[in-house]
Amino acid sequence: MGKEKRKNRLDKGSTGLSSGDFIGFGAFATETTSGPSNVSSKGNLHCSPVYTGGDSVLSIHFKKIGQKKDGSTKAKTLQLLKKFFEDDSKPKKEQVKALEHLIFLYHTKLNYDDFPAVRCECLLVLSEAKKRLPKAWETLLKQEPEVLGMVWCASS
Repeated sequence: MGKEKRKNRLDKGSTGLSSGDFIGFGAFATETTSGPSNVSSKGNLHCSPVYTGGDSVLSIHFKKIGQKKDGSTKAKTLQLLKKFFEDDSKPKKEQVKALEHLIFLYHTKLNYDDFPAVRCECLLVLSEAKKRLPKAWETLLKQEPEVLGMVWCASS
């Protein structure tokens, strides 16, 4: 009798998604727009702790930058990221998404990295991103003014 009650309890949630099912963190990272589609994305810019773009290569690069401890791996990956920002054929929306996450990583991790090569390469990447995306750069740094000071102090 005890097993039958237990089976009935377990079968209740199998009919569909119950409130306890894990849907993944990616569902929370995607942006949803409820307004008209012609709304400017300029106001929606914010530093993002998760890369929300669709480029899988960039996703791998950001994992290398954010999770690896080896300075040479981070420096090489930052060089690849700099080439991404230099490339005019890449869509600007993807570059803006990358910049949102890069500024977050710089603010939380890369500025404090023990390896000088990583800090130097990150400043070069940020400089290239500033040249390529001046409006996004300005908008993001208005929201995070301490990053501007960090970049200024590090480049002096």
